[in-house]
Amino acid sequence: MSEDLDVAKLAGELVAIPSDPPRHPETGVAEYLKALFEGCGCPCIEIPTRLGPGRHDLLVLNHDPGEPLDPSNDGGGLLFSAHMDVVPPGDPSSWEGGRLDPWIDGEGYLHGRGAVDMKGGMAAFVSAFLKNIDGVTRDRQALIGLLFTVDEETSLAGASAFVASPHARLFGRAILPEPTGLQPVRGHKGVLFMRFTVRGKAAHGAVPERGVNAIQLAMSMYGAIEAEFKRVLEARTHPVLGRPTLNLGILSGGQKVNVVPDSCTFSIDRRVNPGETTGGVIREILAAAGGRPLPAGASASHEVINERPPYYLPDGNDFLQEVCALTGPPATMNGYTEAGIYYNDGHIPTVILGPGTIDSAHVANEKVSVAELEAAERIYARIMLDHSNRKGRPRVEASE
Repeated sequence: MSEDLDVAKLAGELVAIPSDPPRHPETGVAEYLKALFEGCGCPCIEIPTRLGPGRHDLLVLNHDPGEPLDPSNDGGGLLFSAHMDVVPPGDPSSWEGGRLDPWIDGEGYLHGRGAVDMKGGMAAFVSAFLKNIDGVTRDRQALIGLLFTVDEETSLAGASAFVASPHARLFGRAILPEPTGLQPVRGHKGVLFMRFTVRGKAAHGAVPERGVNAIQLAMSMYGAIEAEFKRVLEARTHPVLGRPTLNLGILSGGQKVNVVPDSCTFSIDRRVNPGETTGGVIREILAAAGGRPLPAGASASHEVINERPPYYLPDGNDFLQEVCALTGPPATMNGYTEAGIYYNDGHIPTVILGPGTIDSAHVANEKVSVAELEAAERIYARIMLDHSNRKGRPRVEASE
């Protein structure tokens, strides 16, 4: 691959391929990448997901590792991972000039859906790999993988499919290029989404005593949950990640203003700190919600929509220290990423490190600095080549 490969041009080509499921599945991006790497002789592995044909992860390797479960594979490979899906671009009129196609402005920013989340970071590690392909393929003992996942924005099914596959056992460290302004991120809170449904009894609004008001019961139930959360809040504060959080995201009930509502649902978002478990938090929430007896004719049920434990790399993690030596001190972030799945389910220490800022993600006029893409490319190349140079092998310098 020519060293003249331009990271901004590559990012623009990836942005130009629609990948906002379900309207546009990630198939086009996967096909583009597979053709690019097969042209360089790199092994490409399609990892199936529960999402059906055409929506698979793509794993690219710097060499054939043989049987993933072979005892000789020590699980010491280096992984770079990016999701191929983006959120829908929305109304074109909300974008500058009504343009959804990628373009670079006079200040050196690449615009387009996915520029920052996360096709820009994807392009940076792809370009770093291809520009230094001789260095990253020269030693068959140093495995490097590039993983491209599906459906991160909705279900995280791609990351889950990867860690459930035997290929995950090949890797012992990973970089996830979510936008962090190129500051390494070592952790984020876990997530717990729960939905409660409360049933009451309908009646005419003029005689509310003849009914059972489901909205009032739901509000009382949530109040008990919130009170219990406030009781444990200070004790659960993490020295780096800060306080856990609780948000009432949805409250829906009633049909008409003059009818006593017979049903109400509410959904909560509880962020979980290290030291807590999602199972323990669920039990606390249910105990608080059920602490008050319901009146005759009422009932309540619940559903766990999503639960993921927190992810946090300790100070002494070797890979975190290596990345920080190149980039600066670590930080944390809000939100949940695939790093939690790689670390908790795949047992792969993961550092989040990518160009751009999260404030530019999921909004109109999404953009990322070309200079930051180029800086990310240099950092990723150094990480790749340091991995290839490990165990006393001659040092290889990164291509600019």
